[in-house]
Amino acid sequence: LGHVFSTPPLRGFWGHGIRTLLPSSEFGASDLGIQTTFPDVLHCANVTIVSHNVCQAIYPTYVNENMVCAGRTEGGTDACQGDSGGPLVCNGELQGIVSWGPQICAQPYRPGVYVNVCRYFLIPNENTCFVC
Repeated sequence: LGHVFSTPPLRGFWGHGIRTLLPSSEFGASDLGIQTTFPDVLHCANVTIVSHNVCQAIYPTYVNENMVCAGRTEGGTDACQGDSGGPLVCNGELQGIVSWGPQICAQPYRPGVYVNVCRYFLIPNENTCFVC
């Protein structure tokens, strides 16, 4: 606290099978499973966008068009408890906000779910969301 910094500019996207690593910044749990202590230093996790169809198949009835999923197929990296509200950034621009995920974090084939910022903040004169 006490330091001025710039936040990423808002910009949206909607990925369909995109395989781009995106940093997700977080202060949440850093181990798999439930944890009661949290780090003092901001962490960054490189995650991959999961197609909307795949995400809906993993989480039927829970994922809609206002959400985007990201994680790693092999697991081991994910947003976790305490990270909700944190940013998902691509090319220096805010793409998503950490929302929810499986109870045990960073599982293979269980991506985290983010708010798809583009669905709420469309760029003037653009009809579609940016693809990262």
